Amino acid sequence: MIKKQKQIPDFFIYTILTSILIILCMPFLLTRNGLECLDFRETGQIGDTIGGITAPFIGLINVILLCYTLYCQNQSHKEQTELAANEQFKSALFSLLTTQREIMQQVGSKFPYINPHNIRSRKYSEEQISYSFFKSAIVHLDYVFFSLQHQLIEVDDEVLNDVEDDIEKEAHERGINGFNVPQEEETAFREYCREKRIPFIANYYNHEYMVTAEWINKYNQEESVQNKIIIAAKHFFAKHSSVSSYYTHLYHLLKFIENNENEAIKRNGQNKSEIKKLYRDYAQLVQAQMSREEQILLFYNSFLSTEMQKLIIHYGILNNLSVKDLIQETHNCIKAYGLQKERMYDLISDKQEL
Repeated sequence: MIKKQKQIPDFFIYTILTSILIILCMPFLLTRNGLECLDFRETGQIGDTIGGITAPFIGLINVILLCYTLYCQNQSHKEQTELAANEQFKSALFSLLTTQREIMQQVGSKFPYINPHNIRSRKYSEEQISYSFFKSAIVHLDYVFFSLQHQLIEVDDEVLNDVEDDIEKEAHERGINGFNVPQEEETAFREYCREKRIPFIANYYNHEYMVTAEWINKYNQEESVQNKIIIAAKHFFAKHSSVSSYYTHLYHLLKFIENNENEAIKRNGQNKSEIKKLYRDYAQLVQAQMSREEQILLFYNSFLSTEMQKLIIHYGILNNLSVKDLIQETHNCIKAYGLQKERMYDLISDKQEL
């Protein structure tokens, strides 16, 4: 709540003081010699004359005091209304924050997995829930970006077996499975295996995330980084739709803060800057509850909603995130998010080394 110091308006102070001064001076001024036209000494009781002259001023002071009383009552009513609205807002906010955490604990999904050292081994992971989901989600979103760079190919188990058989045969011919293999030869063989397996690994993830040849071509022809992210995010979040409730509730939580901020400004517009700072602090409570992984995934999910982007920018929800936290640093295409150049713990580590 914006605290306001109670003060009597200057207008009332000056008006009352002026009226009192006039009342005190009237008897003296109206009974002086030289003011024959205003000489009331011969016209009767001077008290009646002075009373008749000063009575309107006393009445005026009564009116002024009545207006001031009404003014104070109105101000008190506004303060009580502001206090009640603020308490109601805070109660609802903390309830929504609790609900947001409960939803986060329930978010879960299974992730497809192919062994990069043996592409014959393909399976789904156990269901990842809560923090584990967000941690695994970042890794698999990276796989989606990777797979979109490769064309689809026709694959069956026989083809995969042939690839692994060829690798084993090559390893035997190069003597890689023996002892005392030179480092250069081992590195070259690893690169050979990587080149053989990559098309099939990419194809696996393209298949699992329903990426078609049309989307692959569109992704690789697209020059806009933002549009590339949208393509990858659409395919990823379509498969892991259980997280949608998390982001829907998060959006409504931030929108709730924004709506109350706007209402507070309408009620107390002269303190607009203070109100904006106060509600930004409330929004920072949302950020404080989020892990780094949640914020990273929020970054990519926000490309699917311009309204969410506006709220993130308005409240600086991602300003503690680093460019280096992203899957690719080039993904930092919305500068208004205010991502840091360095990770905070990297800066602390650098200072400790100094």
